[in-house]
Amino acid sequence: MMTRFCGSTASLAIWLIKCAGSSDVNLPPSANPHKTFGLIETVEKAAQIYMLTAHLPRINTITDTQLKDLAELFGVTYRKDFLNL
Repeated sequence: MMTRFCGSTASLAIWLIKCAGSSDVNLPPSANPHKTFGLIETVEKAAQIYMLTAHLPRINTITDTQLKDLAELFGVTYRKDFLNL
């Protein structure tokens, strides 16, 4: 499920293992602890918002097509496999 929230799951997992004290993990040169802990904070905040709002009715939603159109309008790269088009 974690891969649905961020593309750097491997980086996140590697740093979590390293921070847990495992000494036999070879970190890739691109591993960045600041980016990883930022991802942890982002996931934690998203989970907190979800838990606070999950019981509420969803009244302002957009369709997958509308989301695709907005992404294209703003020139944002989006994960096509997440949308039901």
